Amino acid sequence: MKVLTFGNFDFIHPGHIHYLNFAKKQGSKLFTVVASDEISEKIKQRKNVFNQNQRIQQIKRLKISDEVLKGSNKNPFQILIQIKPDIIVLGYDQKAPIKNIKDLLPNSKIIRAPEFKSYAFKSSLIKKNVFNTSSL
Repeated sequence: MKVLTFGNFDFIHPGHIHYLNFAKKQGSKLFTVVASDEISEKIKQRKNVFNQNQRIQQIKRLKISDEVLKGSNKNPFQILIQIKPDIIVLGYDQKAPIKNIKDLLPNSKIIRAPEFKSYAFKSSLIKKNVFNTSSL
């Protein structure tokens, strides 16, 4: 069974590792799509610290995903059509156009990974603490 995850992955932290490991256990082959800089910055409404190629390399170094792929600027759904995953795993708080995904892939199951210590391992909190310049 093909499993698909996707995300920005700007700062790899234990929450991401938990998410990917959970997804890996759901099937036999894990595909991870790393959002393009353009799409990511549009959704997050801020600039990434690392560019897409750097974020892809970070995910590859984890050696959890069987394939790490570039998300598209033009059609973020293209990769879904290409892979046709059996299961799509979303992060516990990940925003995704679920209706659009279900319309495109009515036979794919969509599940959410359980939360993992979000009080400590949430990208927005980590960035806020690492890049907090108000005390400088």
